Amino acid sequence: MAGAEPEAEMPCCISHAFEHAACQDPGRLAVVQAASADGGGEERRFTCGDLLAAVGSLSRRIAAALADRRHDCGIPGCRGGAAVPRVVGVYAWPSVEYVASVLAVLRCGEAFLPLDPSWPEERVLSAISASNAALLVSSVGSPESQLFQSCPCTILHLDGGNRHWFGDRNGWSGEEELPWPCQQERPRKFCYVMFTSGSTGKPKGVCGTEKG
Repeated sequence: MAGAEPEAEMPCCISHAFEHAACQDPGRLAVVQAASADGGGEERRFTCGDLLAAVGSLSRRIAAALADRRHDCGIPGCRGGAAVPRVVGVYAWPSVEYVASVLAVLRCGEAFLPLDPSWPEERVLSAISASNAALLVSSVGSPESQLFQSCPCTILHLDGGNRHWFGDRNGWSGEEELPWPCQQERPRKFCYVMFTSGSTGKPKGVCGTEKG
């Protein structure tokens, strides 16, 4: 129809969709992290611009940690013509660090593995081992804990010293930009791995794509 505005182009991947939404209104509230139930800490609020900067900064840290590592996913059904991404575990309570970590892993073109800190350590380590995870990003626990000492992969701890990137508005730029996942020669086979509860036997890893 003459005079009709062209339809907006749909983002080609989660990372592009996130960047587009955040840049449209960087001052818009993105994440509210409530104070802990025991009354400790304070409510934390983060804008789209804050989260965009955090994802940009953390994605480069993750890419650097993975630079010298090769990965071959050991989960059945994850092989094929598409590229097999490296699996990155995200060990964190529901928080802004968890959100930023997941988005950063996706921005790197890899696949995230959600790990619940309430799980027994044996189950966490089993999921890391079964998925052949190349890296673990954690915002909880002490580096000296038995879990981390037994972890078979590299660990990136998001301690207090790493959280400054939430205030770094230049976190998404200023360095060589990472290639977009959707612009790779071979699309990634999957973007996340989740393990079943194991109520009927041993927990099994399930791979999922951006399209569901």
